[in-house]
Amino acid sequence: MNKRMIILAKASTIIGIIRDYFLRGYTRSETEQTLRPLVTSQTEPFVFKSNESGRRVAKPIAEQYQMLHDQIGRIYSVLERDPIQPGEMETPPDDDRIPTPDSPDSENGASPTETENEPRNDRPVKKNRESETEQAERYYREFLRLREFCERRSESEPLDSLSYRPLKAGNRLIKAGFPVDGLLSQICLTWPEDAKREASVPKFDMAKYSREVMAAEGIDKITRRNGREETPHELFGAILTFARAGQPIWLIGPYGVGKSHSAKQVADYMQVSYGETPLSNGASRGDLLGRHTIGGLAETLATGQLASLRAMLHARYKRDGENLPDNLPELDALVDSLARISEDGAGGFVTSEFEQAYGNGGFFCFEELDSADAGMLLVVNNALESDELFNAVNGRVVAKSGSFVPIATGNTPGLGATRDYNTRERLDASTLDRWRMGRFFVGPDARVERAILFDGLAS
Repeated sequence: MNKRMIILAKASTIIGIIRDYFLRGYTRSETEQTLRPLVTSQTEPFVFKSNESGRRVAKPIAEQYQMLHDQIGRIYSVLERDPIQPGEMETPPDDDRIPTPDSPDSENGASPTETENEPRNDRPVKKNRESETEQAERYYREFLRLREFCERRSESEPLDSLSYRPLKAGNRLIKAGFPVDGLLSQICLTWPEDAKREASVPKFDMAKYSREVMAAEGIDKITRRNGREETPHELFGAILTFARAGQPIWLIGPYGVGKSHSAKQVADYMQVSYGETPLSNGASRGDLLGRHTIGGLAETLATGQLASLRAMLHARYKRDGENLPDNLPELDALVDSLARISEDGAGGFVTSEFEQAYGNGGFFCFEELDSADAGMLLVVNNALESDELFNAVNGRVVAKSGSFVPIATGNTPGLGATRDYNTRERLDASTLDRWRMGRFFVGPDARVERAILFDGLAS
């Protein structure tokens, strides 16, 4: 479905009716709540049918409800990304053309709900382009609704708890042009399907959105730092949007589908540095914070010995009644060597890629987040939440760069072991919440697969 199809749809069709509700400022949920009774009463055109034995037969009501929900989602998504401009429609939406279960053109013959004594409750006409503030207001209303749904559901079956972090992410991503429906979908990405339906969570096609971003920017191939040209994954555009917004990104999917590779492609496209470290068994805090080497011992010794060596030599020459010569090559050479060792970072401490990316900007990827040691996650969580990193290993305090992009990979969404990944850990709620809004389910992409297979083959 595209914008042109929506504009040309007649006002009496499903597409035209949903379009007109959108233009009059109705939210998705308001539109669905208004039109759902028409499906219940099987009022045309809200009768969704299928072919059976050559005849058009109405589908089960439950399926028709879902089809209505999906149709609203598709139309709203198109019009939110590319609003209808003044003059594009020949006639503006008219309330009298919008049916209700009791309107005169309903097949059930019910009388209209509006009477001469009950003035029509006109809604303000929606602006053609929703401002960032208006998007934020709509997002906040839906956020509060979902929070209330979680609290209500927790009385019988705990589902989720919503913190301030989805709002922080909303601020970043709305500025970056990411749609409100996408934000709502990210909040509930791992909810059971029945909970999503009950909460009327809008469906959002992340891959479709991503392809639209890539098309808008003319991205078809990616040139890597080494000059190699590659085909990007279909989620490249969406990952790029989140990276530009500084939103923590978590790429989730089976092994071998290019999760880390996609992260490196985005980093190369943005022309920023890329570093990574695994968080799985065997990883240590030194992988994140850096470590002292044998040079650290030399550094410690050299710092104190420079002064004591001179004092010892002065004492010896004084005892012999001589003055310390101004030029003593052996002493000068030794002092220079000790001075080089004692200089900050002269081999005594190896700074981590994570600290460099955190302070100077660039991508840093936490590999296998779902199998991470709890102690490693504590370092990561504190760093992501704060505007500065206190490195307990070297005592430095590093201010977070505005261009730092944290990214993670994992085979599961952190909800525990599965049949295929039976050693994965269930991450605590605090960790999951930090990555909630940047989760992407990454699967195989046919374009990438073909590019790999046919690379360099003779025709």
